[in-house]
Amino acid sequence: MHSCSSVVNYSDQSVGEPGKITDAFCSIWCKLIRVLLAQAVLMYSVEELQQQNRDIANLCQVLKVVVGHPQLRGNPYACDLLSKFFDKVWMHLVFEDKSLYSDLLHHHDDEVVRVATAFHESAKVLKKSFRKHVRQWCHVEPLKEGEKDSFQDEMAAVIDEVMQRIKSENDEIIPLVKRLQQ
Repeated sequence: MHSCSSVVNYSDQSVGEPGKITDAFCSIWCKLIRVLLAQAVLMYSVEELQQQNRDIANLCQVLKVVVGHPQLRGNPYACDLLSKFFDKVWMHLVFEDKSLYSDLLHHHDDEVVRVATAFHESAKVLKKSFRKHVRQWCHVEPLKEGEKDSFQDEMAAVIDEVMQRIKSENDEIIPLVKRLQQ
């Protein structure tokens, strides 16, 4: 039995003996199945990426308001929202690593690899900065009225970085992946 027989259960007199698959037929069939599965996963991935981008962008807008009020630093409700934001961004970056960049980094076109590498590297930097700031925001006492906190500006900058990342994904990565699907 051929190695793709677990994928293909085809029995037809026209392709050889009943119950047997010819090597040529199996090779073509297996390639077709792989291409269709890869496209289905990639299409789902792009749609999922776009939905995650919308969700993260919406959370960014809300958190910009929250971070603009230093008295909310350490507030359990603000921290809960920030924690959800952190989880969503973190999962988004992991999702990208596993579903998009793994394929793009091994593409035959050097320009595709360059773009994917740049995005992949920037994700590492963002993860590190993002994690540090979220932890600091939620693990301190709230500031007293009128007290200035430079960390507030840093946190707003991190949220801006995430927003810029989402914009870049929407403007560069998603069109690139869609172009490669065609």
